[in-house]
Amino acid sequence: MVRDVDRRQVYCAEDLSAENTILVLIRPIGQLQSVVDFVLQSVWWSANSAGAPAAIGVSINRSELRSCWQPWTRRISLSPKGADLSTLCHELAHAAVTDFPPLGGSQQPDHGSHFRNLHVAIRHAVLGRQCGDDLAEVYGQFGLGSRSINPAKAHPPPWANPAFEPATYEAERRTVPGAPVVARVPQNGAGVIAL
Repeated sequence: MVRDVDRRQVYCAEDLSAENTILVLIRPIGQLQSVVDFVLQSVWWSANSAGAPAAIGVSINRSELRSCWQPWTRRISLSPKGADLSTLCHELAHAAVTDFPPLGGSQQPDHGSHFRNLHVAIRHAVLGRQCGDDLAEVYGQFGLGSRSINPAKAHPPPWANPAFEPATYEAERRTVPGAPVVARVPQNGAGVIAL
């Protein structure tokens, strides 16, 4: 077992990068499932995963606060308060760790550098390059180095064909006049915990 020492910092960095953006809007489960299906069918995922992409289901659980990736059932289980793109991207990054084994095959912590690189890539794949790069920048501010480039072995980069139009995210980036998302104090009003 590898100790997951960066877990809390990953959550704080993720919350800060998503705060007051479209990433934290609660969405219908059908739309979230469509996002997962889109990413799994992307050329980037199929070119870089260890095998043929297997389906990943998305469901809402009964917990008020806990969301998780269940590798044994290939299901992302979201809390009702975590049915948003931020939590979905986090859990889909855990799924990507299952499908994109780290180079060298060494075991890593659940929120280690392999996870963080894939988390950035998933944000790229969902909302475009700027969304992933913003997360990478905040990871860097927290001392959690992450590359803002394609972390996997082959092209195309994940931002080549995102699930949403990148302008959708970029229009929402500055929600406080003159203060970009990465300059604000972290908050998570919903208290959502992503595992």
